Amino acid sequence: MCTYNGGRFISEQLQSIIDQELPVDEIVICDDGSKDDTFAVIEKFQTTFPGLIKLHINEVNLRVNKNFEKAISLCKGDFIFLSDQDDVWRKDKTKKILEVFEANPQLEGVFSNGDLITETGEKTERGSLWENVQFIDKYIGGEVDLYYYISMLKNMVTGAALCIRKEAKLFIFPIADSSAMFHDEWIGLNLAYRKTLGFTPEHLFSYRVHATQQIGVIKPSSLERHIRVIKNILGIEKKEGFKDLLEVRKSYFRNYKKFTKLKNNYPHPLNFPLDRIIEQNRKKILETEKRMQKSNFLLFSIHKTADKIVGKRQLKP
Repeated sequence: MCTYNGGRFISEQLQSIIDQELPVDEIVICDDGSKDDTFAVIEKFQTTFPGLIKLHINEVNLRVNKNFEKAISLCKGDFIFLSDQDDVWRKDKTKKILEVFEANPQLEGVFSNGDLITETGEKTERGSLWENVQFIDKYIGGEVDLYYYISMLKNMVTGAALCIRKEAKLFIFPIADSSAMFHDEWIGLNLAYRKTLGFTPEHLFSYRVHATQQIGVIKPSSLERHIRVIKNILGIEKKEGFKDLLEVRKSYFRNYKKFTKLKNNYPHPLNFPLDRIIEQNRKKILETEKRMQKSNFLLFSIHKTADKIVGKRQLKP
């Protein structure tokens, strides 16, 4: 668990972890310089449950990616559950996740679905976590190519939902210290490329949505549009209207920009073919532009000219 000014919610989260039907062996917490009562809350739990909670206070602010890298590196168990400071685990979360590992020994990581709750803990009417990160598995059916989903569509691996085997440390480190990609997408992409990432649709925790969280879910007003884009790309509800294709193009450009930025910021050898991902998204952009021209050449020309003037969505040679 990584913490930063988490005093408001961390007590409920820690208690939900401690109350697991299949008990955890250790709780490793790395704090990134909290200035509220986070320490006091954790110390109270340490007194009540001696030896269970290991608190590490960073001398400098590491930020989310490197803080999670540190926390994961300090874990000694065979299975490492990533945890946010403000969620709530279902009592059988560890049990259910390990059952997936036991049934699929080739897996090195498993993530689950979850419910969305408000600041005060009430379940929202906004659907499941997966729906809000646009993981539309219910429309796909059968096996899902998770590597394609992450590299060409959108990341759907939420760190708070993820558990990894300790062996994953050998290939996920160093985690990219880049604003292009958070730690959960980085880990998910590495696992998915190795075809060792699995999932369970069970809602094994409650993901708290509030104003001060570092990484949240998409705004309700934009959700339907984003899901429509994913369906269009997957051919589930394929549409050739100009506005629909414009959104598809924007989606591929977001990926192209993100992975290009990652390439420029990550100096270490990679375990997945980053250049190929960039090129595949580039090809999809060009293919989509041809479809846009066919749909409405005049609107396409106007958008291309406007993008060029402001420097947006430009492909590098």
